[in-house]
Amino acid sequence: MNEAVRLKDGRSARLRRLRTSDTELFVAYFGGLSVHSRYFFHPFAFDREHAAAEALKASAADGYRLVAVTAEAEDERIVGYGWIDGLQGPELPMLGIGLIDEYHNAGLGRALLAALIRGARELGLKQVRLGVFDDNPRAIHVYESVGFRRDPTKPSRAEGNHLEVYMLLQVGE
Repeated sequence: MNEAVRLKDGRSARLRRLRTSDTELFVAYFGGLSVHSRYFFHPFAFDREHAAAEALKASAADGYRLVAVTAEAEDERIVGYGWIDGLQGPELPMLGIGLIDEYHNAGLGRALLAALIRGARELGLKQVRLGVFDDNPRAIHVYESVGFRRDPTKPSRAEGNHLEVYMLLQVGE
């Protein structure tokens, strides 16, 4: 996977698989998330230790991970992250995405989500689930626009001052 993406504002990005060597890029990525974005982008601790742990997951058999990087290879930086976890577990695989703030509303989240859904199909998955906070209407709108619906089998759960709502997408037969 090495896919060029042209954003609504004219910038470009590339989608590629996460690499185990991406620790330093991940540290910088975590630093590009505002307090507001960190609130919605859970369950990360946003420190070097967790950045290194995420990069090491690139080789894990139980997940599928993509990063959105700036188009300039000589000055590459991660501006978005998407994953599917639980490929080998008894529960439905969980999908998630997050973008640094300067890439919100540019079409990158939608492109990253579409690439993850294609990856899920290529992996032969039938469904994927995600969790989203009920006070994140922008994300809920994007998820619903690509076919996610509230998961009737998994009730929402309290998470601090909000509810985590679970959504489900049929990706295969």
